[in-house]
Amino acid sequence: YLQSLIRHNQLKIHPSEQKTVFHNPCELGRGTDVYAAPDEVLKAVSHKLATAYDGKKSLCCGGSLANIHITAQQRTQLSQNAIDRYLTYRPDLIVTACPLCKKTFAKTEKPVPVKDIAEVVAESLG
Repeated sequence: YLQSLIRHNQLKIHPSEQKTVFHNPCELGRGTDVYAAPDEVLKAVSHKLATAYDGKKSLCCGGSLANIHITAQQRTQLSQNAIDRYLTYRPDLIVTACPLCKKTFAKTEKPVPVKDIAEVVAESLG
């Protein structure tokens, strides 16, 4: 929906210079095959960095399905590993489109905030 609003100039976007990386949630990417829309939205509102973990190569946040199969310690380790990999790109912000991913990443040690893509778009409306 955000992609459509931006494409049709229905939002007055003021892009930021923030460098962002996108964590594509399991259900959005692998579950519904949505990869291009969030990238397009982030490119419109920020300086989206390309990573080795874009698209179908997105990392597991350690939430959702991981809860069924691994221990809490393993989930924490998985989450921190994902954050550490994203941080190698030196983003100002890590962006996701899933409240569970955001909550899971909130429990990690990180020097940059994690926000939902809708929050980033809202902030660009100035």
